[in-house]
Amino acid sequence: MVKTVNRRRAFSTVITTMILTTVVLVIGGSIWFYSNNAATIVADQYVVGIIDIMDEISERFTVELVGYDGVNLLRVWVYNYGEVDAEVDIYAVSGLASDSSFDNEIMSGELLDVSFSLGEISGEIVTIKIMSRRGNYAHYQYLAP
Repeated sequence: MVKTVNRRRAFSTVITTMILTTVVLVIGGSIWFYSNNAATIVADQYVVGIIDIMDEISERFTVELVGYDGVNLLRVWVYNYGEVDAEVDIYAVSGLASDSSFDNEIMSGELLDVSFSLGEISGEIVTIKIMSRRGNYAHYQYLAP
Protein backbone atom coordinates (compact mmCIF):
# COMPACT_ATOMS: atom_id res chain seq x y z
CA MET A 1 0.00 0.00 0.00
CA VAL A 2 2.88 2.36 0.63
CA LYS A 3 4.09 2.01 -2.94
CA THR A 4 0.68 3.11 -4.32
CA VAL A 5 0.67 6.29 -2.25
CA ASN A 6 4.15 7.28 -3.49
CA ARG A 7 3.12 6.68 -7.09
CA ARG A 8 0.09 8.93 -6.65
CA ARG A 9 2.21 11.65 -5.07
CA ALA A 10 4.77 11.40 -7.89
CA PHE A 11 2.03 11.48 -10.50
CA SER A 12 0.44 14.51 -8.81
CA THR A 13 3.80 16.35 -8.84
CA VAL A 14 4.26 15.67 -12.57
CA ILE A 15 0.77 16.92 -13.41
CA THR A 16 1.27 20.06 -11.31
CA THR A 17 4.61 20.76 -12.99
CA MET A 18 3.07 20.32 -16.45
CA ILE A 19 0.18 22.66 -15.63
CA LEU A 20 2.50 25.33 -14.21
CA THR A 21 4.82 25.01 -17.22
CA THR A 22 1.87 25.38 -19.59
CA VAL A 23 0.60 28.46 -17.74
CA VAL A 24 4.06 30.05 -17.79
CA LEU A 25 4.46 29.34 -21.52
CA VAL A 26 1.00 30.74 -22.35
CA ILE A 27 1.58 33.92 -20.32
CA GLY A 28 5.10 34.35 -21.73
CA GLY A 29 3.87 33.80 -25.29
CA SER A 30 1.06 36.30 -24.80
CA ILE A 31 3.47 38.93 -23.47
CA TRP A 32 5.91 38.29 -26.33
CA PHE A 33 3.12 38.51 -28.93
CA TYR A 34 1.82 41.79 -27.44
CA SER A 35 5.33 43.28 -27.22
CA ASN A 36 6.19 42.24 -30.76
CA ASN A 37 3.00 43.78 -32.17
CA ALA A 38 3.46 46.98 -30.16
CA ALA A 39 7.06 47.32 -31.36
CA THR A 40 5.98 46.76 -34.98
CA ILE A 41 3.25 49.41 -34.73
CA VAL A 42 5.61 51.95 -33.15
CA ALA A 43 8.26 51.27 -35.81
CA ASP A 44 5.71 51.66 -38.64
CA GLN A 45 4.45 54.95 -37.20
CA TYR A 46 8.03 56.19 -36.90
CA VAL A 47 8.77 55.37 -40.53
CA VAL A 48 5.58 57.06 -41.75
CA GLY A 49 6.40 60.14 -39.65
CA ILE A 50 9.92 60.34 -41.08
CA ILE A 51 8.61 60.02 -44.66
CA ASP A 52 6.07 62.81 -44.00
CA ILE A 53 8.82 65.05 -42.63
CA MET A 54 11.03 64.26 -45.64
CA ASP A 55 8.17 65.23 -47.99
CA GLU A 56 7.59 68.43 -46.03
CA ILE A 57 11.28 69.32 -46.20
CA SER A 58 11.60 68.60 -49.92
CA GLU A 59 8.41 70.52 -50.85
CA ARG A 60 9.38 73.82 -52.50
CA PHE A 61 7.34 76.31 -54.53
CA THR A 62 7.50 79.99 -55.37
CA VAL A 63 5.60 82.74 -57.17
CA GLU A 64 7.38 82.77 -60.52
CA LEU A 65 5.49 85.60 -62.20
CA VAL A 66 2.48 87.87 -61.66
CA GLY A 67 0.62 89.71 -64.39
CA TYR A 68 -2.29 92.17 -64.41
CA ASP A 69 -4.37 93.03 -67.48
CA GLY A 70 -5.15 96.55 -66.20
CA VAL A 71 -8.87 95.94 -65.88
CA ASN A 72 -9.88 92.95 -63.80
CA LEU A 73 -7.73 89.87 -64.17
CA LEU A 74 -4.66 89.11 -62.05
CA ARG A 75 -2.68 86.04 -63.12
CA VAL A 76 -0.25 84.27 -60.81
CA TRP A 77 2.22 81.63 -61.95
CA VAL A 78 3.45 79.29 -59.22
CA TYR A 79 6.45 77.04 -59.85
CA ASN A 80 7.05 73.82 -57.90
CA TYR A 81 10.82 73.35 -57.79
CA GLY A 82 10.65 70.76 -55.01
CA GLU A 83 11.09 67.00 -55.25
CA VAL A 84 7.46 66.18 -54.36
CA ASP A 85 4.06 67.14 -55.71
CA ALA A 86 2.24 69.84 -53.76
CA GLU A 87 -1.37 70.74 -53.12
CA VAL A 88 -1.70 74.46 -52.41
CA ASP A 89 -4.25 77.15 -51.63
CA ILE A 90 -3.52 80.56 -53.13
CA TYR A 91 -4.80 83.86 -51.74
CA ALA A 92 -4.60 87.30 -53.41
CA VAL A 93 -5.47 90.40 -51.35
CA SER A 94 -5.43 94.07 -52.37
CA GLY A 95 -7.06 96.67 -50.14
CA LEU A 96 -10.66 95.50 -49.70
CA ALA A 97 -10.57 93.14 -52.68
CA SER A 98 -9.58 89.52 -52.24
CA ASP A 99 -9.89 86.25 -54.08
CA SER A 100 -8.64 82.73 -53.49
CA SER A 101 -8.10 79.45 -55.26
CA PHE A 102 -8.14 76.18 -53.33
CA ASP A 103 -6.91 72.61 -53.91
CA ASN A 104 -4.41 73.38 -56.67
CA GLU A 105 -2.20 70.40 -57.56
CA ILE A 106 1.30 71.27 -58.72
CA MET A 107 3.46 68.41 -59.88
CA SER A 108 7.17 68.52 -59.20
CA GLY A 109 8.91 70.70 -61.78
CA GLU A 110 5.68 72.16 -63.18
CA LEU A 111 4.25 75.67 -63.45
CA LEU A 112 0.69 76.45 -62.36
CA ASP A 113 -1.29 79.37 -63.81
CA VAL A 114 -4.08 80.73 -61.58
CA SER A 115 -6.34 83.71 -62.36
CA PHE A 116 -7.97 86.03 -59.82
CA SER A 117 -10.73 88.62 -60.25
CA LEU A 118 -9.86 91.54 -57.99
CA GLY A 119 -11.42 94.36 -59.98
CA GLU A 120 -9.55 97.62 -60.61
CA ILE A 121 -6.31 97.47 -58.59
CA SER A 122 -3.99 99.71 -60.61
CA GLY A 123 -1.36 101.32 -58.38
CA GLU A 124 -2.17 99.05 -55.44
CA ILE A 125 -0.01 96.44 -53.76
CA VAL A 126 -1.36 92.93 -54.08
CA THR A 127 -0.28 90.43 -51.43
CA ILE A 128 -0.14 86.83 -52.65
CA LYS A 129 0.16 83.98 -50.17
CA ILE A 130 0.50 80.32 -51.08
CA MET A 131 -0.05 77.66 -48.41
CA SER A 132 0.49 73.95 -48.90
CA ARG A 133 -1.27 71.07 -47.16
CA ARG A 134 2.05 70.21 -45.50
CA GLY A 135 2.26 73.63 -43.85
CA ASN A 136 4.82 75.31 -46.13
CA TYR A 137 4.07 78.72 -47.53
CA ALA A 138 5.35 81.37 -49.92
CA HIS A 139 4.65 85.10 -49.68
CA TYR A 140 4.87 87.62 -52.53
CA GLN A 141 3.93 91.28 -53.02
CA TYR A 142 3.09 92.74 -56.41
CA LEU A 143 2.58 96.39 -57.33
CA ALA A 144 -0.15 96.48 -59.97
CA PRO A 145 0.74 98.85 -62.86
